[in-house]
Amino acid sequence: MCLEALTSYPSDNFLTPSGIVTADVDVVSGYRAHDGYPSRSESFAEGTIAEGQDPIHAKIAVCKNDGKLASPIDVAKGDTEEREFIVLKAPTQLGEADKKRWQDGFDAWISTQSDSRYYVPTEPCSSSAEDVLIKVKQPADQSRINSNNLDWEVEIISNKKPDKVEIFVDGLTAQTLTQSPWKSTLNLADGTYTLKFKARVEGGKEAESGDIRIGVNKDWNAVPTPTPTATVFPTP
Repeated sequence: MCLEALTSYPSDNFLTPSGIVTADVDVVSGYRAHDGYPSRSESFAEGTIAEGQDPIHAKIAVCKNDGKLASPIDVAKGDTEEREFIVLKAPTQLGEADKKRWQDGFDAWISTQSDSRYYVPTEPCSSSAEDVLIKVKQPADQSRINSNNLDWEVEIISNKKPDKVEIFVDGLTAQTLTQSPWKSTLNLADGTYTLKFKARVEGGKEAESGDIRIGVNKDWNAVPTPTPTATVFPTP
């Protein structure tokens, strides 16, 4: 009976009200779709879409050998991979007591799940926390520098604060810095050189870079031109 009554009314397309927007969102978190994870199209009041990095459906760097949390050092070594996790945390705006109740509820529910994505690693990898790595950002190895002013820069990767960086030119100390940024300029005559960088962090742990071979206003592997010298023979 009701359906028959509707037949007497025209069928009009639904008009989306002003202020309503459509976006693809992650099916797990509701944040904007990312990383190729399953998503769906949703409608929102303008300005209400969850923006920023997704804190719930996340990719987390872990060590390949044990699946634990990777440090920046582990990432720099290339011994890590990103894995998919679902992070359930109590809302930060709650008081401590309420936050604990929420988190206890989450943790109790997670303990019943078989999906490994809910088990977010909390322990660091077994790699040494004392490690220091030095990454040379410039100059590149085997490069030609078309200027007598050599710009150099390194990045120190460590769990501790760096406190000194040295640059060596052909085995001799050329510059020493004791505070960041770890970059500077050297003036070098035309020629070929071997550079090396050494970094130290709080506590005294040190690390060295590999050799960086460069040429200043010539190719890095240019053969030096011999300088002729006169030979003086003693008078008989």
